[in-house]
Amino acid sequence: MRKVAEVESQDFPKRVKEYLDEHFKGEPFYQPYEVRIGDILGWSLEKEDLKWSVQSQSLSCYAVEKDVKGQIWVISDAIDRIDGWIEDYWRDGLDSSQLKVLLRDLQDKKNWRKYDRKYRKLMARLRFGEKIAKLVTKKTGVKIGLFIPPNFYFKYCHFYSVFDASNMTDDQKMQEIKSRADAIVLAYKSWDEGKEKLYRRRIY
Repeated sequence: MRKVAEVESQDFPKRVKEYLDEHFKGEPFYQPYEVRIGDILGWSLEKEDLKWSVQSQSLSCYAVEKDVKGQIWVISDAIDRIDGWIEDYWRDGLDSSQLKVLLRDLQDKKNWRKYDRKYRKLMARLRFGEKIAKLVTKKTGVKIGLFIPPNFYFKYCHFYSVFDASNMTDDQKMQEIKSRADAIVLAYKSWDEGKEKLYRRRIY
């Protein structure tokens, strides 16, 4: 007989907040995490409605969120801002209409090569982020992805890790969140430490 997972406690988001506050309170610019529940929430990175979100600003682990499909997302602070891409490349003809096409194309890595020459600094940053995601995945065993906005609804690039929590107990979910939060922090800090070397390369 199939085991039915426990119904998630109403206090579970608070439990997530308490863990994140305790785990990250020593970070620079620390601000307590906030629990958000209800209609004011936006979408997950897959554009699914969110059930709850635990967020803080200016932290390497920006948010832990659960969507209506039962997936839990662990998301880093932003590592790039798409509005800045137009500022960087407007002289090359990158306007909002061209950015829309670019964002769509970047979802498939097979398309990246055709932009390497035209937007070389941007592509260097994205390739660096993708490399970090792969290295952290290999080191930790936690699958880390690089999120590139597919459209204008999302404004920032992030590292993320996601898992299906629909058949998990609260304790099992917390274990997953803890391991994924640590991996996300490793990815973000690797990016933060390595970007200075990247910016010093000849392409910059």
